[in-house]
Amino acid sequence: MTAYNILFNALSIQPAQSLAIEGAAGGVGSLLLQLAKAAGLSVTAVAASKHANLLDQLGANQFIPSEKFSTANVKFDVVINAINGGNDQERGVAHVKASGQYLSLNPITEALKQAYPQITMTAFQPKKEYRDRPALGYLTKLMQQKELVVPIAQQFDFNLTNVIVAQSLLEQRHSAGKLIVLKNK
Repeated sequence: MTAYNILFNALSIQPAQSLAIEGAAGGVGSLLLQLAKAAGLSVTAVAASKHANLLDQLGANQFIPSEKFSTANVKFDVVINAINGGNDQERGVAHVKASGQYLSLNPITEALKQAYPQITMTAFQPKKEYRDRPALGYLTKLMQQKELVVPIAQQFDFNLTNVIVAQSLLEQRHSAGKLIVLKNK
């Protein structure tokens, strides 16, 4: 739902524009990548080098290792920071074209906004006007057409210990995909 709402509600992005996703191998980032590709966008995935093959399989047009993103000489119309905890936002903003858009899943400081006044910056938050029904219908359709997969990093049985372990992995920027904590029947 977050990925859908970012692409179709929070951003104004056109198919001819360039898009980079920081944290493209994560739970939200991997879905953003696939939804953007399904919408006809060209996507550059930014993530740790170890995730290059996964991001290629998910359809990334280009891959930039996150450890080399700071020095990459490239600008995008839109940069999305889908990294849990935000990670160096200035690094992503520096890769946005003048009059471009930057969206983060984390708060954006006033100092950063003032340093780049020509860039539209959005700290994404769900809004009650974002309707679930169209999003669920669209996501279901893509899954049925096998255009959307949910990479799963690990699955845990539901108990307090496993919830703590999963939260710890989330905070440590675990391997690619979603962490699932599931109550057995």
